Amino acid sequence: MIIPGRETDRQGTARTTRRAFLDRARNGAAALAGAGWLASLPHGRAEKEVLPKHVTPETLRAVVKGLDYLAAQQTDDGSWITGGGQAYPVAMTGLAGTAFLAHGDSPTRGKYAKTVQGAVEFLVRCATPTGLITGPTQEVRISKAKVKEMRPGTVSVMPTGLDQQLTPQELADLLAFLKACR
Repeated sequence: MIIPGRETDRQGTARTTRRAFLDRARNGAAALAGAGWLASLPHGRAEKEVLPKHVTPETLRAVVKGLDYLAAQQTDDGSWITGGGQAYPVAMTGLAGTAFLAHGDSPTRGKYAKTVQGAVEFLVRCATPTGLITGPTQEVRISKAKVKEMRPGTVSVMPTGLDQQLTPQELADLLAFLKACR
């Protein structure tokens, strides 16, 4: 007997198709949302949360404690620079923000929504017109008129031993390319 929305696998076990499952889930969610009781649950979850085997309630408490600490370290501009982050505020903010996203928070939802929003705003402010995200004081442009002296470098930009790794033809091609770039 063929049941719409069901298929059988190689062992003959009947399984719900992905489309049928998603349709039922959508219809069920719409019914629950209409009932209004889903919004009253904390974070939209059931009273007793089912956790993966390796995640214990103690683990969750440690994660929340760590996130609370991170949130307390965020500066007023939305970045994380304490504890050595001054040199790389964009990287530190990105990493800290990722921890909150992994927890399930977003700029508009979750316990740490304001924290995530602050991180997003900081990173957006650090974006250049070209799309490069750099620290607020990390990009410095100097006009040619202000350069007093230019000297050739004493160290080659070519990696040491590169000439030993390339064939004679590859080395000739590289030199021809570099001369053409002048």
